[in-house]
Amino acid sequence: MSREIINTGGNKRIVREIPKSKETKENSGSFEDLPEEKQNEILDKITEEHEKKHSHSKLKSYFYSLYDPIYDWLKSREHNSYSYKHRLGYVLTTLFLFALSIVGLILFYTNVDKLNSISLWIFKLAGVLLLISLFFAIKYGYRLIKEIINWLKRQRNWLRYLIILLLILFLWQTYTQRETALDPLFNFYEKTNFSYFNPVIIGSTNNLNYDKSESSPSVSQLWDDIKQEVDPTSLKSVKDTFEKLNALRSEKGLRRLSWDDRAYNMAVARSKDMSDRDYFSHLTPEGECMQTLKSIYGFRSGETVAENIWMISGGIADPNEALNSWIGSPGHYANLFYEDHVSGAIGCYSLYCVFNGINNDPYGLGAAPCSMYD
Repeated sequence: MSREIINTGGNKRIVREIPKSKETKENSGSFEDLPEEKQNEILDKITEEHEKKHSHSKLKSYFYSLYDPIYDWLKSREHNSYSYKHRLGYVLTTLFLFALSIVGLILFYTNVDKLNSISLWIFKLAGVLLLISLFFAIKYGYRLIKEIINWLKRQRNWLRYLIILLLILFLWQTYTQRETALDPLFNFYEKTNFSYFNPVIIGSTNNLNYDKSESSPSVSQLWDDIKQEVDPTSLKSVKDTFEKLNALRSEKGLRRLSWDDRAYNMAVARSKDMSDRDYFSHLTPEGECMQTLKSIYGFRSGETVAENIWMISGGIADPNEALNSWIGSPGHYANLFYEDHVSGAIGCYSLYCVFNGINNDPYGLGAAPCSMYD
C-alpha cells in the first residue's frame, strides 16, 4: 500500500491509501519499464532534436554576429549630425549672394560696350564690375562647396557612400557621353572674351614709350588698307556689315553675335566653291551641307551652323546688299535674328555672299540633315 496526500486548503490535509495494484498500473508505463531498444530509440530522438535546436541557435548567433556590426556601421556617423536649424540661414544667405554674383556677371558681360562708354580715367567700368562679380562668385561658390562637403561628412555612412557612388556613376556617364555633356562647356569657354575682364585701358596715345616710327606705315600697308576699303568682299567690309547686323539685333533686344573666324572661313569657302563650280544651293554637287562640312572648319558636333546664301547677277557681291536681301526674306530673316545664335560671320567671294549663324543647340536652327535641302 502507498499513501496519497491531498491538500484541501488551509492547514488540513487528507491522507489516502492507494492499493498496490493501482500503483503498479499507473507506474507500469515509466521509462525504466520500456525495453532497452525502445529506450535507446527515444534517447536518440531527443538527442537529435536537441542538436537541431542547438545548431539553429548557433547559426542564428553567427548571422547576428555578422549583421550587427554592419548595421551599426551603416547607421553610425564619423562626426556629429548636421545642424539644419543653425546652418540654414547661412546656407540661404550664401546661396543668394552666389546667385546674385552670377546674375551680375552675366548682365555686365552682355552690356560691355554700354558700360565701357562710361569714362573712369584709365579704368574700364565693365572690366571693373566683371572682376568684382567674378571675385564674389568664386568666393561664395567656394563657401557653398565647403558647406556641401561639411553636410556630406556629417551624414550617416550609408547615405554618404550612396551619394559618393551616385557621383561616380554621374562622372562615368559624363565621360562616356563627353561630346554632348562637355562640348557646351568647351564652346562657352572658347566664346568667352576674356579681354572684357581687363579693368585698365592699355595702349594710350600718351604713352611715354611711344615709338614714332610705328606711326609711319609702309607703302604696302597703305595699299592693303586701300584695297580693304575699296573691295566690298574684303574682311573689313564684311565685318562692317556684320556690325550692322549686331546693331539691328541689339535694337530687337537680342544678344550681339561674336565674330567667329571658323564661320568666316567656311562662308568664304562656300562662296568660292559656288563660284568655281557654278551652282547656287545649300547642297554641294556631292550632296553635302553645313552639317557634314562643319567639322572641316573646326566646329564640334554640339555646334550647329545655320547658313544664308546670296548671289548677285553681275558685278561683285556686296555684303550690305546681301544683308538687306536677307532681311526681306522671312526664312533668311529668321536665321539673322535667331535668339539662340551666339556667334557667326559673313563671307563673300565673287558673286556670292554667305552668312553663318552658330548656336549650341543640336536641335536648333540649322540642325536639319542634308536630305532636307533636296
